[in-house]
Amino acid sequence: MDQDSQKKDNNFLAGLVLGGVIGAALALILGKEEGEEWRKALREKAQVLLGNLGEMKETVSEKAEEIATEVKKEVKEQEKAHKGIRRFFQRAGKKLS
Repeated sequence: MDQDSQKKDNNFLAGLVLGGVIGAALALILGKEEGEEWRKALREKAQVLLGNLGEMKETVSEKAEEIATEVKKEVKEQEKAHKGIRRFFQRAGKKLS
């Protein structure tokens, strides 16, 4: 790269950074009221989302309890079946390991 093209690249980057800084400063100075409205809207959306999360938590908890009850019932049925199989083999004189 020659010095002229490197100087042009540096000037472009400096202008880009300076433009970004000026744009951010203007947004802060001129956009205060819009920023307050935006924060209020954001707060309201967050409250709605939190409410939805609460409802989802309740639904998930209820579903988890239903599943746990079903699993416990299935485990009891499996244990009962295993006991029956053991008794069958014990009566037949066979031992299970």
